[in-house]
Amino acid sequence: MANYLCVASWAAALGVAGGLLMAAPLAAQERAVGLQPYLMDEAREVALARSAAPPAVGAGAAVYVLGAEGYRLAVPGENGFACLVQRSFGVPTTSPAEFAEPRMLAPICHSPDAAATVMQRDLFIAPLVSRGQTLAQVRAAEAGAYESGRLTYPESAVVAYMLSTGQWLGDTVAAWRPHVMIWAPGLSKDDLMPAALAGFGVGSGLPLIDARYGPRQVLLAIPLARDVAVPPAVKTP
Repeated sequence: MANYLCVASWAAALGVAGGLLMAAPLAAQERAVGLQPYLMDEAREVALARSAAPPAVGAGAAVYVLGAEGYRLAVPGENGFACLVQRSFGVPTTSPAEFAEPRMLAPICHSPDAAATVMQRDLFIAPLVSRGQTLAQVRAAEAGAYESGRLTYPESAVVAYMLSTGQWLGDTVAAWRPHVMIWAPGLSKDDLMPAALAGFGVGSGLPLIDARYGPRQVLLAIPLARDVAVPPAVKTP
């Protein structure tokens, strides 16, 4: 790992703290919207989810797609990896507008251990949104699920791929560089980053760090060379 890590959080990459995701209309900020605005053609979603990973991994991964009641398994896997297209409500934002941004598409493919822990958070949240729960209600339910053990944090570092050219993370970022995400339990942002690097952004080429995924746990988003990006097999608009 490089010694110089970007102090800018992964929130900056997704726009959840820096305003890079276009704000939803005022009405969307004030009410729950359900899942209907987030739904897409299933073949397109499967292809988009698979494109998060290197082709050799994505071809054998399980694929989950979003339906009216939440995520469901659309394609059984063979290698333990699991891919889906994360939506805005899966990002740990505190902004109602950014929570309800249906244009955001973040294809991600989790390693087996990440699928058993990190991915379960997305699977848990989606049905809450389908029932019209607000950001505050979702966050309260999420906290309760971790407290009860229904959701669990990784016990050791876990990895997910985000290589797709079909990702859309906001008007400013759009499709960020292909990257690998590592959840590192037992660490805080201060453990990893010299304060002198504060202010570096998504264009710096340095890893981004998000400390919002739980106590003593950080997410590292490590940008890769652009030529490893994977296009979806089905053309996306």
